Amino acid sequence: MPLPKGTQVTGIGMNEDELKANEAYTEWKVYDLNEGENQEWTWLKEDSLDLVICTVSIDYLIYPLAVLKESYRLLKPGTLHPPARLSS
Repeated sequence: MPLPKGTQVTGIGMNEDELKANEAYTEWKVYDLNEGENQEWTWLKEDSLDLVICTVSIDYLIYPLAVLKESYRLLKPGTLHPPARLSS
């Protein structure tokens, strides 16, 4: 199913070949979400995302709460938020 015209999709992953092959991505970055507890995705602007989807890989995260907190920080106000309350 094609995405609506003008839709931007950013992919983050560890396999460059898979990221390159995904035609839905308008941009992507090779990044290891297990790199550390301090997750600061500085290449993305705060309040810039409408939706964050993490498929399969969340099961393998060493710091899943840190990844969810950073995802939450990047979501635009009023958009879909993770179904969990995130606190420090």
